Amino acid sequence: MERSMFLHFDKSVPQNTDLETYWRISPAISKAWHIENEQTVTITIGRFSKIVTCFIDSQLTGNVVSYPPVSFDLCFNPTKVLSCYFHEQKRVQIGPIFSVIVPSFYEREFPVQRTAPFIEELAQVSMKMGIGFYVFQTKDISTESVHGFTWSDEHGWIQGTFPFPDVSYNRLTSRKSERKRHVQKQFQLLKSKGTCLFNDSFINKSTINEILQNEDCLTPYVPDTRPIKNEEDLYDMLSKYDELILKPIDGHEGKGIFLVRKRENALHVTYPSHSQYDNYTFSSKQSFFKAFSNRLNYQSYIAQQHLHLQRLDGRSIDYRLLCIKDQTEAWNVVSGVARIANWNSIVSNLSKGGEKQRIKDVLDQLFPEYEAKHAGRMLIELATASCKTIDAYTRGTYAELGIDLAFDVNGHPWFIEANTKPSKQSFGETEATIRPSARHLVQYARFLAMSSTFAGQEAYQ
Repeated sequence: MERSMFLHFDKSVPQNTDLETYWRISPAISKAWHIENEQTVTITIGRFSKIVTCFIDSQLTGNVVSYPPVSFDLCFNPTKVLSCYFHEQKRVQIGPIFSVIVPSFYEREFPVQRTAPFIEELAQVSMKMGIGFYVFQTKDISTESVHGFTWSDEHGWIQGTFPFPDVSYNRLTSRKSERKRHVQKQFQLLKSKGTCLFNDSFINKSTINEILQNEDCLTPYVPDTRPIKNEEDLYDMLSKYDELILKPIDGHEGKGIFLVRKRENALHVTYPSHSQYDNYTFSSKQSFFKAFSNRLNYQSYIAQQHLHLQRLDGRSIDYRLLCIKDQTEAWNVVSGVARIANWNSIVSNLSKGGEKQRIKDVLDQLFPEYEAKHAGRMLIELATASCKTIDAYTRGTYAELGIDLAFDVNGHPWFIEANTKPSKQSFGETEATIRPSARHLVQYARFLAMSSTFAGQEAYQ
């Protein structure tokens, strides 16, 4: 039998310095959990465990307890700490602890970056739910603890040394950094301690398209795509389509994309360069491949049929939907935005001058009323089906995916791409309040921590 409650950690309650394993609890907690005076229990905080002796302090009221006798810092709102007592095991689970892995930043200053407001929201939601929270860099993991930052409503971000978390969310934004040997070694250390790591790696465009193309129910919505391993792959795609999009398989923010058009025995190629587009003409496919092959020497590409997308005032449109798993492991769209490309742009990325609008507002302009509602449902169904399929056929645990979709000029929906580390600036969520995506991610992290899959793993001591 287990019983959950919120504890109140009181720093003013004195600890017995000569008895480092004593933990003072109130009579109310003793009664609720059937813990006797001087009974030994195991305290588990994150992936750390310690045997302590409970001392019932009659001066404590309600759910007040002393700080646990541990050598590391705590990352909870001290007035509301979710805890659970497992009677048969004589074990008190404090937490869980949810952490976020962030990119490297300078020395001991918390990173000033685009995701910082979102991470602060994750911290605030966690604290309100009684969950421990901190952020850290991979270089700050030791064999026994993790150095990072936790949140305080009074003081903001505070440095500390914390136990290994129950769940960790990988927000590294660089594929190159993520692949480094020492980073992968630290990921393995986290997992060896029993930490569940989600969104633990990028998935390249080639893999995602192959997965979706092989799913019968999604095949009609996935553009014909092929990895370019040699000139024959490119020539074959050019024989099938008059226009191709060439994308780096690890690309992001619309960088490195080529639009290739066959026109009057020549190839016209458009390539984004800095803030503008460069246009080139090649007399043959061979001459183009000779120039393009230099890029293939250091970057892998896919070739994809070019889609003629719906336009608004002459500007192409796509839709980015943020999908997050819930506590039943089902994928749900929690927010989304329509992206309208810059004039004459071949991509709609906001970083390339695109602008965002509400999806409903855009669909209402492009479709009759009854069709607009159907189009909205199609976007949701296609996004969640794509997430479910990607999740089923890839390694690791994924809790969040950004799905890009679009309609062509005939109103047919298409999958464009999936993002395993979606931007936190692109979904039309207001930062004036806590974003829905922050709440959903914390709820899923709590589910992972509490699920039997991870609860059965032993903590380190």
